[in-house]
Parts: sequence; C-alpha cells; structure tokens
Amino acid sequence: DCTYCDHIYEPMLPVAYWGTHFVPTLSYGRTKDEVRITALNNNTTVHKNGVLVATLQAGGHYDFEMNTSNQSCFIETSGPAVCYLYLVGQSCGGTDGDPSMVLINPVEQHIKQITFGTYQPSGYTYNHYVNIVTPTINVPSVTMDGTSISSSFSAVSGNAQYSFARI
Repeated sequence: DCTYCDHIYEPMLPVAYWGTHFVPTLSYGRTKDEVRITALNNNTTVHKNGVLVATLQAGGHYDFEMNTSNQSCFIETSGPAVCYLYLVGQSCGGTDGDPSMVLINPVEQHIKQITFGTYQPSGYTYNHYVNIVTPTINVPSVTMDGTSISSSFSAVSGNAQYSFARI
C-alpha cells in the first residue's frame, strides 16, 4: 500500500562474505524501514538486542521493522547470515526514498577509510545520506571531509560497544 517510483537493488553478497554480527540503523529522515536477516544453514539462531527472536532453516529469513522509536539494533546469528535494509516507498517511509535495498555489511567486515560518491543528474537536486557504524571506542577519531563528526554518534541499542551516526 506504499506509493513508489524507481527502485534500486544491490546484488546479493557472496556467501563467503556473510557474517554473524550486524548493526542495522534507520535511514536518516525516515520514519520506517524494513530489515531482513537470511540464514545460510539450518538451525541458525537470531538474537536481536540479546533476545532470541528466531531459529531459521537454510534460506529462511526473519523480518522486522525499524522506526523512529528503535533507530538501531544489534543482531547476532549463530551461523553465517546476510542482512539487508529495505527503504519502503516514500508514502510509508515518511520522506523521499523510493523502494531501495541496502546491504548491511557484517561488523566483521570493517574498514578504516572510505571514499564514496553518488550520482546527481543535471537539473535534479537530491539529498544524499550516510549511516556510519563504528566501535564506540573509535568515535572520537571519526572524521568526514577532515572534520570531526563525533558529536553525531549515539550508542547502538542492544550493544553499547558500537555507535552509529546518520548524516
């Protein structure tokens, strides 16, 4: 029941890169996103903020909604899994952002530096956002374009060892 326009999907992550720890965060300015965890193996347990929420069979998935009252969470699985965030159509998500699918990399796959760019066609104005997750101990040293953004971070619900910023 959500209106939509163009939708963007990411390719599936090869199973060799699936992980067991994830920190999905609500997209900046949105009131609702959907999260899906998919298991590689049978009997994979899924804990959300330390609470068992599902036991999945191979290829099975657990879905849940993120909204303004739960902007982050910590997911731990007992075996390899993949996590995707789905931006619902703008009439349900509270702002721009037609259906889109975003890979949530496992925290086991961390990087220290990234350069990224976004496409903006001539004659159009788009807002561009980034969600950043880092170990809380690293927050004081996180910069964007050479400027500290440490004041933008909040602790992740369910695991204060990680923090997130939505910019």
